[in-house]
Amino acid sequence: MTPKGHLTPFLKEFRPLLPRKPALASRGCATATGDGVTSLADDWSMLHFEDGEILEEQVNVTDSIIGDYADDPRLGFFIGELTQPAVNLDTLRENSRNGIPNRVRPSTWPLLLGYWPPESKHRNEALKYKREAYKELVVHWLTNKVDYSEEEMKLIKQIKVDIPRTSSKGYVSLFRHPRIQTMLQNVLYIWSVQHPDILYFQGLNDLCTPFIIVMLSSFVDGDLRAVNASLINRLSPQILQTVEADVYWCVDHFLQEMQPHYIVHNLGLQALIKQLEEMVQVIDAPVYRHLKEQGVDFLFFSVRWMICLLIREMSMGNIIRLWDTYMSKGPHCNPQYHLHVCTAFLSFFSEDLLSMDFSKAIMYLQQMPEKTSRWGEKEMRALIDRADIVSKRWTSFVSISSFICAIVLALLLVAMILAMLIGILATILLTGALAAELHVQQSRKLTLTPAAKRLSFTAGSSGSGSTTPKLNSWKLPMGRIPSASPLVRRSQQAARLASMTALVASPAVGRRGSLPGTPIITLNSSKNNKYNNNNSNNSNNNNNSNNNNNNLTSAPSTPSAPSTPTTPTSPSNMPVSPTL
Repeated sequence: MTPKGHLTPFLKEFRPLLPRKPALASRGCATATGDGVTSLADDWSMLHFEDGEILEEQVNVTDSIIGDYADDPRLGFFIGELTQPAVNLDTLRENSRNGIPNRVRPSTWPLLLGYWPPESKHRNEALKYKREAYKELVVHWLTNKVDYSEEEMKLIKQIKVDIPRTSSKGYVSLFRHPRIQTMLQNVLYIWSVQHPDILYFQGLNDLCTPFIIVMLSSFVDGDLRAVNASLINRLSPQILQTVEADVYWCVDHFLQEMQPHYIVHNLGLQALIKQLEEMVQVIDAPVYRHLKEQGVDFLFFSVRWMICLLIREMSMGNIIRLWDTYMSKGPHCNPQYHLHVCTAFLSFFSEDLLSMDFSKAIMYLQQMPEKTSRWGEKEMRALIDRADIVSKRWTSFVSISSFICAIVLALLLVAMILAMLIGILATILLTGALAAELHVQQSRKLTLTPAAKRLSFTAGSSGSGSTTPKLNSWKLPMGRIPSASPLVRRSQQAARLASMTALVASPAVGRRGSLPGTPIITLNSSKNNKYNNNNSNNSNNNNNSNNNNNNLTSAPSTPSAPSTPTTPTSPSNMPVSPTL
């Protein structure tokens, strides 16, 4: 045993963190009687928290802990770390993974959860502020509350129904104690009204039990087995109110990351169960296939695992040991790590499940406490090690899947870019082809062949007093035919040019006066046809006059055979260009 004189500097730093000696009810506080116990809510208005003063009688407790250094080296490390002016939380979390000694757990959990500040000089002030804040909540919602709404009455009724069901193997008498039930009622109601999106849910009462046991163990040197109803009878209401405030804030900090999965009408809980199913499929494929073949849905057994965080599947001692590791992962319960633990927990029983049908598998999974009742530190360490392996394998799987998805998305993006470029190039080429085609068509409209030009002339006089109408720049209709393709239009235009060329080359068509008695053909309109008929009649009359004059002036001669009159060529007998 170390002399007290050498511990004085050490004790001044360590005293605020040590378990406190039970404050007996004989100090003028309300005590438990056969008829019941005074409601804690009624005493809150008279409570005034001290600033963390440590009584002299607690020195003996300190000496007993210091004397155990040689027996438990890990305890010495935790005490040395907790007595620092500023606790190194990273180092504390790293060493908490393998479990926290019972004697320092009531001081370590609040630090890991962020309820206590790591700086020792601010700790007492922060605790006083937090406890006073909880006192005000109790006074507002319970002590001074007169009229309760219908929803609040339903909430209180549901909480009162669930509190008697709260029990844990080895702590049945503790949670049947009226003071503990009142403590649970206050914590559950205030937490529910402070989180209206979540409200109260069945299982929240179970989540409070580990914190109640750990906080009460600070008064019995951290001995979890000594936390029972007799201890509650020895504690004053003021001490129990302090424990109640600490339990409330620890639960609030612990469930911060789990709260989105508890929201009413939210699919967060179903999403967790679906992710657990996917994780088991990757980590333990034979069990997953067997459960699916037997028709065992994960909803049948994993809902309780998600809501109660395996509290109903193990003993309280093992749950507290498991939560040491949970808190070493961060200031809140990490939903992902809980899924890793659930996957490892299921894999522990894979050999038994593979030989069971539907009914046996369901009964087996719903009676887990019977399988884990004999678990100790060895099994819990194996479970945590297996959970770390699951975490690594799942992280690798997710990384590989993300990498493959990234590659697929990159390929899709490249394909989309190439498709866009091909579309742009095709558009450019098509636009150029259309522009070239339009240019060719415009050029053809403005250009006439030499044969077509020969049809554009100005008619002169034919004989005395006879005139020929004027043809004004007759052009071939080379315009675009919308209903035909370019190849068909070119064929039609070529046929028209050939027809007009044949018309121009015909002997019946030539220059004016090349064939006597042959009328000039015009192709413009019906007026030209009428003129052609008149011109033919005039020509016949002129021929008859000439014959008569020759007979009058010439000498008589031997009659000859009468000449065959020249038949005038009518427009109907002339080769005419087809109507264009």
